[in-house]
Amino acid sequence: MTRWKPRTAAWITILLLAGVSFLLLGGDHQRIANSQGNERRFTGWVEIGNGDCTANDIGQTIGVKVPEAAQCNANSVGTIAVCWDGNSFAHPLRSGQWCTYKSKAAYPCRGGANTGTVYECRGGVSKLPPEENTLPPVTAKPITWETAANQLEQGIQRFTLTCPAAGSINNRVWGTDLYTNDSSICSAAVHSGLITTAGGGTVTIERAGGASSYRGTTRNGVTTKDFGEWGGSFVFARSGSSKYPPDDHTIPPPAATQVTWATQANQLGGQAGQRFTLACPPAGEIAGRLWGTDLYTNDSSICTAAVHSGLITTAAGGTVMIELRAGASSYRGTARRGVTSKDFGAWNGSFVFARPGSSKYPQDEYTIPPPAATQVTWATQANQLGGQAGQRFTLVCPPAGELAGRLWGTDLYTNDSSICTAAVHSGLITTAAGGTVMIELRAGASSYSGTARHGVTSKDFGAWDGSFVFVR
Repeated sequence: MTRWKPRTAAWITILLLAGVSFLLLGGDHQRIANSQGNERRFTGWVEIGNGDCTANDIGQTIGVKVPEAAQCNANSVGTIAVCWDGNSFAHPLRSGQWCTYKSKAAYPCRGGANTGTVYECRGGVSKLPPEENTLPPVTAKPITWETAANQLEQGIQRFTLTCPAAGSINNRVWGTDLYTNDSSICSAAVHSGLITTAGGGTVTIERAGGASSYRGTTRNGVTTKDFGEWGGSFVFARSGSSKYPPDDHTIPPPAATQVTWATQANQLGGQAGQRFTLACPPAGEIAGRLWGTDLYTNDSSICTAAVHSGLITTAAGGTVMIELRAGASSYRGTARRGVTSKDFGAWNGSFVFARPGSSKYPQDEYTIPPPAATQVTWATQANQLGGQAGQRFTLVCPPAGELAGRLWGTDLYTNDSSICTAAVHSGLITTAAGGTVMIELRAGASSYSGTARHGVTSKDFGAWDGSFVFVR
């Protein structure tokens, strides 16, 4: 099993890969499991000069002056980023700091009038034994006992921080193991048993999504408070047995929220992609509200669906994790484990269960069934689907299709382009056979570049307010 994790601390390291020295900014480190256990793959952003590219945009990040480490991974090696810091390099169309990401076709990115700092996503494989690949330590950032996680620099997932000695407990702490992001980090670290007020110490935190509730407890002389729904959280990364920093941490699972056997997913609030960990009480009673199989309507009984899915029993109850999903065009009823769910047509919201796996990392511990595909036509545009940037849709283009004239961009397409025509242009399907594709909605871009590919010609366009890409 391989796992990618960004190292987002602000350090630059020189790595020798295949005899060539690279200066890597951020980046990912992947331990490759094999019989010898002696390979390690590296990726990272490399500054290659100053310049601009006028086309091949695939995304952008606002408010940063260097490319995000997470944007450089095994699938994006060779892509380009151009960044403007708003000072040494300023873009006439947008003030402040921002970076735009471009496809591999943009290399070497020397044209254009709006000069910025150019980076390339590079990677390689080290053949040295694992013990010879020790990564340099992360530099800790000093903070105060008042510092909260939501005050830290945005766009970075993990921070290593030092709390000073002779500290004073701050009463702004909500939660246990999973803390609200406006909690005092150092006080939470004492609560978690990682440091003391007298000695202070260094801890690593990782940002987490918001939760529907936070549970207060008294531990290590610190009392935290309960709280309801909140938009952001953090957890402490705890030292383990591996000497590789990306593998050194076990993150506690979110606290479970108690529900009843009548609780429906649409009563939890939240939006597509959000997860909830829920506890169904023992001695439960099967509810009649259940539509679907694996993908359930969001007005179905969660606990009843969990029995139907084989995750819990009515006698013992149990804890489950669900993920909210977008609505589907149809839901299929089945009889499983003594529970019969019903068929239903189109509905505006769904949920699935996240199922336990083998990884110790909560975000990797679940296998979620793929969303049901929605049938579209060759004229369907992404802006007709609803949704917002980051949302994904699985779509079926019918066979014997006809190419539409509405197509702007390459890889990153305007959201008023024909999805099926763009899929042919991207080489994913054919007009004769049609096929299933997944798209992800993206923010608008300052320009779109047209190309001729696979018998389809897309057009150039300037600034537009919405885009989409294919998830391959």
